[in-house]
Amino acid sequence: MSKSAIEPLVRHALQVHDDVSEMLADDVLLGDDVIHGIRVATKELRALWQVVKPLLDDNRAKQSINELRDAAATLSAARDRYVILQTLERLCQKAPSKDALRALSATLDKLRTQEQEVGSPAATTVQLHDCWQQDKQRWQSLDISVDSNTLLAEGYGRLYRKAHRLTRAALRSDDIQHWHALRKWAKYLSLTLPVYAQSTKLEQLTDDITRLGKKLGRLHDLDRLLLAVNELDWTDGDPERGAYVSHLVRREIGNVVNQCSKLAQALFNDEPRQFVVMVKRLRR
Repeated sequence: MSKSAIEPLVRHALQVHDDVSEMLADDVLLGDDVIHGIRVATKELRALWQVVKPLLDDNRAKQSINELRDAAATLSAARDRYVILQTLERLCQKAPSKDALRALSATLDKLRTQEQEVGSPAATTVQLHDCWQQDKQRWQSLDISVDSNTLLAEGYGRLYRKAHRLTRAALRSDDIQHWHALRKWAKYLSLTLPVYAQSTKLEQLTDDITRLGKKLGRLHDLDRLLLAVNELDWTDGDPERGAYVSHLVRREIGNVVNQCSKLAQALFNDEPRQFVVMVKRLRR
């Protein structure tokens, strides 16, 4: 069999590595834009490895997925705190009443003060070079033969199966963790489907999955915000204000869960075999 079906994934992975090499060209402190770029690149490579993983008879994919995840984790803390503040700012903009706006604004002030006290740890390129170099070598040495149908059924089909199963679990349960888990697999599909084939119809499917991924990302950010709000010390102010803000965040979480439910049902309701057949049809 020809390995041509794998070659676009390898080329894309190496292009991502070239882009990251430019970001890590100097051993200096990393700026916010670079940190964001590296985190996005990490997700792309992990997504590509997830497609390839069932086609390998060793643990290369698992090693790279774990190492890339751990490397990205060193860049996550400051970004996560920024996202929490950004999420609360958006809630302030859509506050349903003056009382809600006052409560949300007071919470935002407390979180901003907390952020200034904590500060942002400096991330340097030295922490990342080894991980990225090892991953690049794995892609350069990847030599497997697989046809397009096998890649779709076993590689992309596996991503869909994960999303399909998690969607069903999320719809049956009140456990928000199922939605958080689905976010990862939806992201993997949206990042890798364009690498598999280019077509207008397949692009529409990718856009729909991307839209769901963004909603799931918003849900994740709201859940992190709720945790941060519940951990605030309200003894120097009005304790009831904290409870009110938690209520407002929970209400928004409920709204976003409903939106995610509709999108996920539309995208991941079919059985995995039907997904494979549909992608074959859409790529033509």
